[in-house]
Amino acid sequence: MSVCSCTLAQPQVNFCFEVQFLLVVSWMDERIDKQCVGAGQGGQAIPGTDRCQEFWTPTMPPVFPNQVSVAGNPPIEVLEDLGFFTYLGNHRIACTYTTVADTCNSVVNKSMGYRMMRLRGSFDSALRKKQLQR
Repeated sequence: MSVCSCTLAQPQVNFCFEVQFLLVVSWMDERIDKQCVGAGQGGQAIPGTDRCQEFWTPTMPPVFPNQVSVAGNPPIEVLEDLGFFTYLGNHRIACTYTTVADTCNSVVNKSMGYRMMRLRGSFDSALRKKQLQR
């Protein structure tokens, strides 16, 4: 899992702040053998006719509880669900056949799947103004 901070907004006198960030959850799965780009984005269901629907993906909630907040800030909310993506690796069954070997020139060995979401959350800092002035 990786988190990339995008925006720091609305700093308050009592050191509350709001952050927008990108959450990326990734995993390796050698069974992935199809390129998926943003499947199920926006919280939409992936159609049953799309092979991307067959692959395992983690369940991502529409709202994350805010465990970091000490002042009862609202939960972390999903601004945008960017969907399910895959990156194909070299160790796939299809890559053992010589007829498709030219499509098996990936820089990774095992196929990867990943989900991306843009999130926003409010947090409180335990720092005091006096500590920051040193």
